[in-house]
Amino acid sequence: TLLGISTRFMIETGIQGQELLALSADDISKKGDTIHIHRMARPINGRMCPEELPEDCQRTIQANRKVRQLALTLKEMAGPMTIMGAESHNTYYDAKDFRRSFENMLSKIPGVEPRTPAACRNTFVANQFAAGKKATEIAQMLGIKDTRGIAKFRPKRSRKKTVPKKSE
Repeated sequence: TLLGISTRFMIETGIQGQELLALSADDISKKGDTIHIHRMARPINGRMCPEELPEDCQRTIQANRKVRQLALTLKEMAGPMTIMGAESHNTYYDAKDFRRSFENMLSKIPGVEPRTPAACRNTFVANQFAAGKKATEIAQMLGIKDTRGIAKFRPKRSRKKTVPKKSE
């Protein structure tokens, strides 16, 4: 389904839900190997309207093989308009329903705790730390300047407890 593909895409790329809603077919290359993130959907009078991101937050994602197929599927579904924004007239993804649909999808999976679309971005960050990336590299991939917000997803290091030597 479109929601499942979108969820996987957000986990694999770190793209935010609002960026996904504003993504258009033209933002994805013909081969699906690059995705240009330059807009974010903002709610205005109950509709999601694309708004240009500040230049220092815009980025181009170089897609690996797994992401390429997801990107091409989204590109095909988008047609000439935004993938899931109000322009596509897809009520499943209007401003009020995207988060609710995401949460509803997860609630049907046994053993999965309630999550919001932001959990996809958090998973991306945790996966990047686990792969050995530095916080500054991850921040650059996400189009953010401050690494403090992502530092909490750094894996906790195992600490060896030292046992004091008994004095003889």
